Amino acid sequence: MNINGLTLNIIAGKRPLDVQFSTGPAPQVATPISSALSHASSAQSSDKVTISEEGKEALNEDKALSSKSADTEKALSSNMGSTLHGKHSESAQQAKEMEEEKAMSPIDKQIQRVKEQIEELQERLKELEGDSSEAADNERKLILDQILELTGVLMSLMEKKTRDAKSLSA
Repeated sequence: MNINGLTLNIIAGKRPLDVQFSTGPAPQVATPISSALSHASSAQSSDKVTISEEGKEALNEDKALSSKSADTEKALSSNMGSTLHGKHSESAQQAKEMEEEKAMSPIDKQIQRVKEQIEELQERLKELEGDSSEAADNERKLILDQILELTGVLMSLMEKKTRDAKSLSA
């Protein structure tokens, strides 16, 4: 700070600043008030602030960080919005499935369960594809037997459903 020829460097954090203030001559006490006011208004005052190279670098780093922060914030808000939307969609889908399940007849529910069991067994069968051990062969045979049995159950449930539908329409 430059006040009447004195210079003081101010260091705030890591940002050294050169601040200079200069004021014109002070009005004299013995002069009339009107001449003192005109003298004070004509007095020249100037403020000059300069930033050292280190300060400029720190300022540029802050600007870069704040722009990255803004980009990150936009991406995060977009991600959060899509996550929330996805969760809402999932819950809406689950509610819809529950509604459909309630509207399903008991036979339809059984058919759905048997289909899911068959799919699970088929997935287990796929997991055993690379294993050529005797235990894996035995498990494959058991899984295939279960799939055949469930397929038979599925066929009988479908036949019963068609019979029920025919009896209701008649």
